[in-house]
Amino acid sequence: MEKTIINFAQALRMGGMKIALSEIIDALKALELFGIENPNKFYQLLKATLLKDQSDSAIFDLAFRLYFQSTPQEVNLESEKPSCNGTDIPTKGTAGMSAMAKSFYGSIVKKDGATLMEAANEALSNLDIEATTTQELLHQLKVSLSWFMVENALEQTANEKGKKTLAELETYLRQSIERKICDQNEDGFNQLLTAENLTDKNFAALSQNQVKAMEIRIGKLGKKLASKYSYRLRPGKSGVINMRKALKETAKRGYPPSKHSYLNKVRDKPSLIILCDISGSMAIYSSFFLQLTYAMSKRFTDIKTYLFVDNIIAANFPKDSATVGEAIAATISEAYVPRTGRTNQHCTTTGVSDYGKVFHHFLQKFSETLSPKTTVIILGDAKSNWFPPNKEDLKTIANKSQKLIWLNPEPEENWDTEDSIMGLYAQYCTYALECRTITQLEQCANLII
Repeated sequence: MEKTIINFAQALRMGGMKIALSEIIDALKALELFGIENPNKFYQLLKATLLKDQSDSAIFDLAFRLYFQSTPQEVNLESEKPSCNGTDIPTKGTAGMSAMAKSFYGSIVKKDGATLMEAANEALSNLDIEATTTQELLHQLKVSLSWFMVENALEQTANEKGKKTLAELETYLRQSIERKICDQNEDGFNQLLTAENLTDKNFAALSQNQVKAMEIRIGKLGKKLASKYSYRLRPGKSGVINMRKALKETAKRGYPPSKHSYLNKVRDKPSLIILCDISGSMAIYSSFFLQLTYAMSKRFTDIKTYLFVDNIIAANFPKDSATVGEAIAATISEAYVPRTGRTNQHCTTTGVSDYGKVFHHFLQKFSETLSPKTTVIILGDAKSNWFPPNKEDLKTIANKSQKLIWLNPEPEENWDTEDSIMGLYAQYCTYALECRTITQLEQCANLII
């Protein structure tokens, strides 16, 4: 068992989890103390001792299933009393359905678990897993089962039990695909875990489930940054001796001063100005970065966020949104409206990025926000669409601020290709960094504070 748990921990590390030796020892002690006979208790013990971050739950559950569970749990509804007979199936939403779709829909409405599993397993047996991701394979299965038609019919009839059954069946299909990949591919296990590793995964390549996990990570990073302070030395009545002043006095008089001056640490939060490109090519990156900004703005008193495409406006984060995602979506929607409604009060009138114009407008409208204590962060791919770069305006922004940091989601080898002018702008930046994964974002964040 010791070797199995050590290998399991190594698999979790492959998925991006941080597992310390002490945690492996804790897991082994817990299993020795409580035993491994009860499958549920075995799962809970490993999760309690090895999982530190809730955002890693998906990776843990995937590795646990593949390591310790031989087959997925089937959907079994045969013991339930049918809600209707074969001639009493609701017809709402079934218009245009094929015979197979109607049969699939009828099985769900009648709660016929056996027929459902027969259809699911037949679709699985015909599935070709060659060089395809789990998400893509699941989509192929859904298409073959007329899943989306059935889902729409259940939505129209407000059949909550049917939707729950469909969700359980989706879980079964996903887990069956994972098992099939492992059985038919020698390196399948490693591929599945690597695919779930969010650490170095491009934001633009995330699946819907991974987006939710990434949002949790970014929210935690934002709170961590918001709680960090910088410390500066200021004259005080106590603290460390101001050696510069003491040496200066000594050189002037020929002997040390009888009374020393002191420097004390003063806690200070930085002033941040964030310029975020929300054009089409930047949409997914902007969304994640704005979530980080939103989490930080909850605690920072001096943080200003501006959104731009070919015009720049101040971001207006709503205060009554239920979730961070809703707040960000509402902010972007307000700034970037459909073409027919665009005005100078929005971040674009054309929908095409123009960095030179944006920097010029920023200095015209918001230059008073810059100061020698300000850190300016620009998130953008620097694709200017061949408009004039107005690099002197960016130089002015850099000169008026303490630091200018440019975060670019494009791979560094793509900078200065086609309409990208990153190299032209980078000469005025304190840092110009590639930022397209959570690891890179965390590294960049350490330079901000």
